[in-house]
Amino acid sequence: DDELLEGMWSAWTWMTDAGTHASQEAMGSRILSAAISLFGILYIACILGFVVQGMHAKMETLRKGKSAVVEKGHTVLLGWTDKSLLVIKEIAEANASEGGGVIAVLADQDKTLIEAEIHHHFRSTKDLQGTLVVVRNGSRLHALDLLKVGVETARTLVVLSDTHVGPNKADSEVLQVVLNLSNLQLVGHIVAEVRDIDNEPLLKLIGREQVETLVSHDVVGRLMLMSVREPGLSSVYQSVLGFEGNEFYSRAWPEITGEPFDTLQQRFPDAVPIGVRRGKFKSTSQEILLNPPPGYLIEEDDELIVFAEDNDTYEPKPAITTEKLKSTVKRRQTRQKERIFFAGWRRDLRDIISLLDELVGPETELHIMTDMEAEQRNEILEESGLDLDGLKNLQIFHWVGNTSVRRDLELIPIEKFTSVLILSDEASEMDIMQSDSQCLATLVLIRDIQARRWAGLDSEDTEFSEDFWSSASKQFVPIVTEILDPRTQRTVSSKLAFSSVFDFLQTNDMVAKIMAMVSEDRTVKKILDELLSAKGVQLEVLSPESFLSEGEAYTFYEAAMHARSAKYILIGFLQRRYTPVESSLLDQANSARRLTVSQSTVKDGLDPEQSVVINPANKDQKMMWDSYSLVVIGGHTETKKPLKRVEPAWKEEKLVLDSQPTKYIETNASEIVGLAEGSGSGKPDVGESPASPQHVTNFTSPGERAEFVEKMVSVMKRIEGQHEQLRTDIQELKSGLSLIQ
Repeated sequence: DDELLEGMWSAWTWMTDAGTHASQEAMGSRILSAAISLFGILYIACILGFVVQGMHAKMETLRKGKSAVVEKGHTVLLGWTDKSLLVIKEIAEANASEGGGVIAVLADQDKTLIEAEIHHHFRSTKDLQGTLVVVRNGSRLHALDLLKVGVETARTLVVLSDTHVGPNKADSEVLQVVLNLSNLQLVGHIVAEVRDIDNEPLLKLIGREQVETLVSHDVVGRLMLMSVREPGLSSVYQSVLGFEGNEFYSRAWPEITGEPFDTLQQRFPDAVPIGVRRGKFKSTSQEILLNPPPGYLIEEDDELIVFAEDNDTYEPKPAITTEKLKSTVKRRQTRQKERIFFAGWRRDLRDIISLLDELVGPETELHIMTDMEAEQRNEILEESGLDLDGLKNLQIFHWVGNTSVRRDLELIPIEKFTSVLILSDEASEMDIMQSDSQCLATLVLIRDIQARRWAGLDSEDTEFSEDFWSSASKQFVPIVTEILDPRTQRTVSSKLAFSSVFDFLQTNDMVAKIMAMVSEDRTVKKILDELLSAKGVQLEVLSPESFLSEGEAYTFYEAAMHARSAKYILIGFLQRRYTPVESSLLDQANSARRLTVSQSTVKDGLDPEQSVVINPANKDQKMMWDSYSLVVIGGHTETKKPLKRVEPAWKEEKLVLDSQPTKYIETNASEIVGLAEGSGSGKPDVGESPASPQHVTNFTSPGERAEFVEKMVSVMKRIEGQHEQLRTDIQELKSGLSLIQ
């Protein structure tokens, strides 16, 4: 046995170390040891080959991004488009307050190219503010590839639309992705980008409560339309959207329960309350109520919606007392006739025209120029569902021509338009550089034609200085230009001759900011739907003369009280634009008061170089408002739930309270009668309450009336015993009826 073990050991040493057989003297031993050594060399080589090949395959798998991501509570980005880097930037900004996070990207492009693009855009880890971006290669249409990025444990999933294909094909792909995700056990919610608004209902039908949709073209169109009609509003939206600066937050504060919403601004010095989120906590039926009616009382289950720098930077504090001010609210002008010019053609122009028809005054003219024939445009609009004859306020005029050609633009009375909107044309929307170049060419030509007509010059040989542009631009009509690439914006902004003559809207950047905000908080989607709707709550830019006395200094709290007395919420301010005459008068007024605007802003701790200020600091410091426009939230949200309210503090101003509680009482009474009589839905039109006189006169006898009252009382008793919430509704119904009596 010892000899066998010794022989095996000798053979092993000869196989692994060829030099050990040199000590053999017998010829047979030498031949055997040499053969074993040769076999050992081949054996070791095979083993090393297998090991190297396995390691190489593993490294290749990691390099190509085929391994699975083991994370929880992370963000998943499905697809790689022009908006991907912008979405990553916004999510990284949101994660900064928590020390960073993880973003997993799944795309069918090469992993190394995507990583190189990320590295080029974010030069260092500081730019990502602690957020780690992990890229995996695969198709988002395959369920197995979706599992690579941990979709089942992700906090939120963002599905981007492919910009290199047509809208219908891109939406079909997004629809399939949502369908695959709906078959998995997801923890988080889905944020899906849709390019055609007609495809949104189908996506919601499949995703149900798990998906939040964003129709990018529709949102961009609404933003541009509202921005061009109110100069400066585009800068406000760029400041409000995204996570840089102030953003939307909602939270319940038990200590403010029962307090009027109108007095909450004095209790939150580091935030601006703008509304409430009504309903039970974590309920899918919560209701957003922005700019509540005067006298609204905070209820126990209300979450306060505010503008704040972060979710931990504000809290209720003892109310700051302000002296009672005399009302200076002035009557706002009615809608005037406008003349608007659209340069370019978009797929969703139908929706833009429909929205514009609701916003403008009667006999407003809309002029559209593109190289498409007028008959073809009308056919497209009618096929998409727009009734041209049914427009209430708009009159459409078609111009055929190329918006980037001077001879075509000179045929139009550009100087007579009240606003101009330069759109990214449908023909070039897939090439963002070409689209931006065409939009900028149109912008420069329109401004040049305006300047020459303003100066009375017909020659095209005259060159204008930057001082001329700075002076003439104050006489120009507002222009909003759609820019797809943020790099184009930075280039244009650096040129003084251009930066002061128009507003630009980074559409891709806006969409990316909205998607990032919705991915962090689903409530933001409902808030933005309210702010961008034709009816209801809207962001507005108003002159300070609307609420404040000219030449007087006010604190932000005082200005906010004046705005609130007119049913507005003041959230900030921005620099005003003046004509040369207005600037001269303002300088003289400031000289007489021995106080310049820049001095007042520095004194108040504000940044005079910042064009838009939302939720300013030092709200208790007085400042001059003549050089600023007020950023306010106006309008009201339609609500289906009863509102607890008290008489507002400004009764002497004769404000008209909303009639929403009365409508709710009538609706509930109608529903009760419908249930009692076995009707279909039990929800007749508001105002058709059986308690109204027209119903009482229909009774043919006192017995019939008594029977009706008895039936109504029995139904009320039955409902009272079913649910606590219904019991509360009945109690409010009784109180409302007693008040009416």
